[in-house]
Amino acid sequence: MKNKFLLWFWILFPLLAFSQGENDNWYFGNQAAINFSGTTPVALTNSQMIANEGCGTVSDSNGDLLFYTNGMYIWNREHQTMPNSLIGTSINLTSQQLMIVKDPSDINRYYVFNTATFSLPTTYISYTIVDMSLGALGTNGLPLGEVLTTHKNIQVLDDNNNPINTEAITAVKHADGESYWILIPYQLKLYAYKLDNQGFNPIPVTSSLNFSTPLTNLNHYGIKASPRLNKGDITHYLSITTMDYGGRVYSFNNSMGMIITGFTLNLTSASRYSSEFNKDATILFIGRHSDANTTGSVFSVDLANSVSTPIFYQIPINNHNYYEIQRNKHNEIYISSLNSNYLGKILNPDTFGSSTISYYDTYLNGNTASMGLPQLILSHDDCIPNIILNNPEGNNNYTHQAKNSITTQSNYSINNNTTIDMKAGNFIALLPNTHIKQGANYLAKIENCLGSKPSNSSSEPVDLTINLDLYSDEVLTRKCKVYPNPSTSYFTIDSNNEQIEKWELYDINGRLVQKGNQSTNYINNLSDATYMLKIYLSDGSSETHKLIIK
Repeated sequence: MKNKFLLWFWILFPLLAFSQGENDNWYFGNQAAINFSGTTPVALTNSQMIANEGCGTVSDSNGDLLFYTNGMYIWNREHQTMPNSLIGTSINLTSQQLMIVKDPSDINRYYVFNTATFSLPTTYISYTIVDMSLGALGTNGLPLGEVLTTHKNIQVLDDNNNPINTEAITAVKHADGESYWILIPYQLKLYAYKLDNQGFNPIPVTSSLNFSTPLTNLNHYGIKASPRLNKGDITHYLSITTMDYGGRVYSFNNSMGMIITGFTLNLTSASRYSSEFNKDATILFIGRHSDANTTGSVFSVDLANSVSTPIFYQIPINNHNYYEIQRNKHNEIYISSLNSNYLGKILNPDTFGSSTISYYDTYLNGNTASMGLPQLILSHDDCIPNIILNNPEGNNNYTHQAKNSITTQSNYSINNNTTIDMKAGNFIALLPNTHIKQGANYLAKIENCLGSKPSNSSSEPVDLTINLDLYSDEVLTRKCKVYPNPSTSYFTIDSNNEQIEKWELYDINGRLVQKGNQSTNYINNLSDATYMLKIYLSDGSSETHKLIIK
């Protein structure tokens, strides 16, 4: 078969350059704070804030702190409360989320969306505008910011002009690249409010959540939006997790501001607190609380390959009980543990099947985390700055898109009957040992991320269900991990220092199809299917893992 290999370098000018400093600082928990401007996070000790749950932090384009809030007060960069900054009551400290969004019409203004709380049924979602061109001058000679009294605690109403009483809120960029959708799930609807250069539009676009029971503040639930996708009309995934009856993952279109037909995942489970997507929304992480019936867990769901059946696994957390899961500016994923002096981190978040948790990743210098972490301030665009690909391609039909660069490293390969596009604003580098195999369709473009259009998708809608409460905790005692899973050309067995005596691979009919005695193994002429991998260890024990070959 003739190779279908096409390498295009199509340059669109001008390429827009945007700084990345808005999310350099996180202020959260009990006077805890971290700076992410360097390669290693640095704990800060200057916070004046106590935030049990929802919190937010804004820095300028150079990464210098502007203000932070717990939904009750707002502190300026010199850690003083802003004038008129009482935007809630002490009850607001129990609200799960808040959201800060730039004003599209004024670079000095920010909208702070404060959610309701489960403690008082009469509370509601509102917004307040902070103007950084106002206020007293700070030590650097610039204004410290001030709350606009004319735009303080403005109620957000539903489509029947009633207050909205929920803890859940997030935002995504509109398809125009300049405006935003403020997304609030409530009762049986998703409310999407457009925020553009004309201000906040109080008339929402609505779509059905398809929950059997209306969501209220008593359900203690949150919402997360994925990074921008390139899946036809699906521009984002939305994940809603509740503390009472699971959650759902939806497909969302940022032109219409609505949930659309596409990929849907039903999470049947109790005690869901938070979720987070990895950098390209191929993997979803979900946190489960411990209770009388289940242990605390973090689950990883393979969104890219869950087509006919859901693919997921449970990450051991060794009796830690995590709450908020949040991606930072570097696409690293952190998790908060109540009253811990450390912030945890999910390691290898972009390789399904190999993620682990670093429980004591970042010491908070004597301060403690709580249940909340700041949501990201959306940049002018929401494209990934740089992408590094160093594993065999796990997608069959996919576009990798970066604002700056895409680099392939050793072991990256694209198999036959696979269509992969790469689009980057500056350069695409295919380093040695990159393999594009016969029969693969490959396209590389130098293209501005915002200017590109998602590829058409003709795939059938996918509707899957996972009952996480039925998932066995046996995985917590396993000694081996198998990755990547799904696998295309090889798989690795990480035996945690236990010696592997041998392994055997069986098909669904119980027939032995391959065997070996090494930790890294290449797949030899096997059909795309689900197999059972049995691993024999030197201590006499054995484990069986499901291995998907694509």
